[in-house]
Amino acid sequence: MTAVIDNAIYPCLIVDTLLALVLGDKDALNGENGVAWSVFVMRAVFAVLFMLPTLRSIKVVGHTLLVLGVMIFLPFAVLIVYAMPLIEPANWFVIRQDRDWGRLLSALYWNYSGFDAAGAYAGEIQSPKTTYPKAMVLTVVMIAFTYIIPFIAIAGADMPHYTTWDDGSYSVIAQMIGGTWLCIWVLISSVFGNLGLYVAEMAKDGFQLAGMADSGLAPPYFAQRHPDTGVPRRAILLAFFIIVFMGMFDFDTILGIDNFLSALSSLVEMSAAVRMRFSHPEIERPYRVNLSDKSLVMAMMLPFTLGIFIMMNELTKSWTSFLLNVIALTLGYLIQKYIERHPYHKYAEIIGAPLHLTDLSEDL
Repeated sequence: MTAVIDNAIYPCLIVDTLLALVLGDKDALNGENGVAWSVFVMRAVFAVLFMLPTLRSIKVVGHTLLVLGVMIFLPFAVLIVYAMPLIEPANWFVIRQDRDWGRLLSALYWNYSGFDAAGAYAGEIQSPKTTYPKAMVLTVVMIAFTYIIPFIAIAGADMPHYTTWDDGSYSVIAQMIGGTWLCIWVLISSVFGNLGLYVAEMAKDGFQLAGMADSGLAPPYFAQRHPDTGVPRRAILLAFFIIVFMGMFDFDTILGIDNFLSALSSLVEMSAAVRMRFSHPEIERPYRVNLSDKSLVMAMMLPFTLGIFIMMNELTKSWTSFLLNVIALTLGYLIQKYIERHPYHKYAEIIGAPLHLTDLSEDL
């Protein structure tokens, strides 16, 4: 559920970017009662267009993401070059009075969350004990640099003034610094960047739900794959309808629900890791954290505390966020109780799926 709601953010970001560029305000069409129908329709259209590549094959998804990675990087490199002569170091040390630390931590958590998803592939990695730590360190460094370097450049230039920045403002900043051509280039990059994130997330969501159906954790209906490509279209379509529903809410509300559920799932995973270290130490693990039992407990204290803060911050930011999170928790609880009383068979038959894991790895 968390990953699906996270995917609803990307159509929202693209529409906000277009509205901020064309109308000067991403909320220009929205009223006091929430998201306007015209904005909702635009988000739904982008959700449909972004979903189409995921319905074809994993091979298409892999090739698409490779091309998008190059296309996304270039305009921001140019933006950095154009911003450098305009940098005034004094701008880096300006501190606004109306600081919102909760919103900052919320945005940072969202941008850096998702690393735990890599654990799903530990069984397919050769020597995960040595590969995973290196990959995680490299990934954190690369992500940090892709955020920090462009931000330092545009913050130093401060065009337009930083108090006007919001989600979707990069294109406006590019227009002020480099002109219309750079604005269009950054806008196209933003569209493709959100497309890449959406496609990767949607593919993962679909296969994850299908895998849950295979194991009896979800209705067998979602286990069916396409006979030619192996794509779980039913699972992907369910995720799509949830994304369209979330398009009725603003960016902060979607982010609040996403972060709350993501932090909750991370807390459950960390708690399970600590508990299983003591209750099932004999189980062979593809990857084991290289810490003693007591050191592991101490190491988990900081992320556990941060997770609790994120949950409380997102739960209390608005009544809409509170209500939707309560509904999501209630539905999850009821579904779990239903599965306990009416369990699906342990392993559902995968209907019409001639592909094996080796076939999928070759496509990748």
